[in-house]
Amino acid sequence: MRKTHLLFLFIFLLTVSTPLFARDPQFNAQNLKPATDVGNYLGVSGSTPIAPKQFCLGLMMDYAHAPIGFFNAAGVKVQNIIEREIDFHLSGTYGFLEWLDAGILISSAPYLVFRPTDNATTAIDESSTTDTRIRMGDILLNARFRLLDHHTYPVGLAFIPFVTIPTGSGVSFVGNNQFTGGGMIVVESPRVANRFSVALNTGYEIRERATLSTGTVINDLFLYGLGGNLSVHQKVDIIAELRGFTMVGDFFGGQRPMEWEGGVRFYPVERWAVTVGGGTGLLEGIGNPTVRVLAGVAYVPERKPHERKEKIKKEPKPAGEPKIEEPKKEKKKKERLTKEQKRDADGDGIRNADDHCPTEVGPADNGGCPVRPIIVINPKEYRILTRPIHFDFEKTALRKDALPIVQAVADALKSKPTIRLLSVEGHTDDVGRTKFNQWLSEERAKTVLGYLISQGIEKERLTSVGYGETKPVDPSRNREAWKKNRRVEFVFKEVDGLIVPEETPSSTEPTLPESGPVTVPPVEPPAPEGTIPPMPPSGL
Repeated sequence: MRKTHLLFLFIFLLTVSTPLFARDPQFNAQNLKPATDVGNYLGVSGSTPIAPKQFCLGLMMDYAHAPIGFFNAAGVKVQNIIEREIDFHLSGTYGFLEWLDAGILISSAPYLVFRPTDNATTAIDESSTTDTRIRMGDILLNARFRLLDHHTYPVGLAFIPFVTIPTGSGVSFVGNNQFTGGGMIVVESPRVANRFSVALNTGYEIRERATLSTGTVINDLFLYGLGGNLSVHQKVDIIAELRGFTMVGDFFGGQRPMEWEGGVRFYPVERWAVTVGGGTGLLEGIGNPTVRVLAGVAYVPERKPHERKEKIKKEPKPAGEPKIEEPKKEKKKKERLTKEQKRDADGDGIRNADDHCPTEVGPADNGGCPVRPIIVINPKEYRILTRPIHFDFEKTALRKDALPIVQAVADALKSKPTIRLLSVEGHTDDVGRTKFNQWLSEERAKTVLGYLISQGIEKERLTSVGYGETKPVDPSRNREAWKKNRRVEFVFKEVDGLIVPEETPSSTEPTLPESGPVTVPPVEPPAPEGTIPPMPPSGL
């Protein structure tokens, strides 16, 4: 069945494109070609393919004022040919492998206001004609091969070969009337502070020489684009781009339009992106408008930069499990709670609205939560238990609320010189790419190790390792399990000159419960657990 579908697709494309070979080569002046994967930019592509078996769909509309004109011998536009144009761009991308995805872009021009020209004399009619027929543009197909991953290398690198199918109207400057093809090299930076990235695209387009009705000659093109993305909020990005092309045969003297655009991209709900923006041409050239306005909506595989929401697989209830109903007496008893109890459920004198732990008694200076230790030395399991050490999504820098916890570990090491070697071990959940999770766990462990050294702990007493997603404490696939698995552990490797055995018992709860307040209370001294018992050297 799949082969039959491919055959029908091939016959359709052949049927559509074959008649166009009889027409003279033209130029598709729709200079704004949105990235097929939406990504972090507008028309500039990033280096990272979307995840395998994921897809994205986008629809963008752009209005261009005076994009096509007649140029004199000096290359100056003296008359507009297309005065106003509205284009629609439908894009889609599917991820096949971690290093490969493929995309498609289908454009159309349902609204044109133009001045007719004489193809032979380039004479321009002063009367304007409004055409609201839907004019099909050329279809663009591409594939993206990731060569370097910017999560593990200083930059991301990708190669994007592309081909255009001549389904558009060359007379209306929305089609080439010929097959074109080429390739694009993409270099992209990592996310700086998980907020900012830039991408550079350079490429070459092979095409047959075309002489347009404006007198303009177009041959092979050198393509370029530079884009930047800045996250100003968890759900808001600011995007800026510079794009253009120049003719290979006349690099500095021929058509070399350059255009910049800026926009804002919102993520109102998970997996949806809304983009608005605009721009203008900087250098004269075919397809460069005096004003461009754009707006788009897209379904993206995963909200890009900053905070992901994992899919939760509901675990089925055991078969035959009886449904437990609360007795009516208990319900009535709960309903008889006084207004005072509702206002302060745990009776600690702090209203529920101001109580971070409304069901647990705690002092006001701790947000109404019980005071819990930040760290506890556990000699039985040869480790230091801590509250969870938090990092921002896909970041390696310690958050402010994690600093008191790591500081408490440093204080414990200073007070326990018998701990000769401590291993800082990073762990992640299994959401996302395995290779990236491994790198992330290693870097986070190194960050914690570096902070301990900065607080006066000798380098010789510390080592770090990342285990990625290989050692989960809870193999379930839900938010609670993922939260437990994202952790940093502190494990003794040498105590008082004795080597700790590699296979030591580990707790199913490797971290302490978090305290209620957002602000972690002042560092408390480690809870005494007695002296660390001696142990035989490994292998004896």
